[in-house]
Amino acid sequence: MQEPYKALVPPFLVPSPPKYAAGYPDNKTIQEELGGHVNFTVLGTAASTGYFVRRRNLGILGELLDGGVKVAHGYGDRDYQCNCELLSP
Repeated sequence: MQEPYKALVPPFLVPSPPKYAAGYPDNKTIQEELGGHVNFTVLGTAASTGYFVRRRNLGILGELLDGGVKVAHGYGDRDYQCNCELLSP
């Protein structure tokens, strides 16, 4: 049986996406097609604080979840626009 949370990725490096790809979810037409009529904002605390759970961010996340907001938190070394492994000692 395959792991239920296994990430399916190609066995080769995919070229980095262009920087403008980050604005794709903020496009009104795309939001309407996906049914997500919200502002897509990237939270870049990893660069400023080192970790998401430092300072008030964990509390903010809890408030969002308690308020019924669906949250997707993505991270990992397959993020070509912000490769965390590049910053590790």
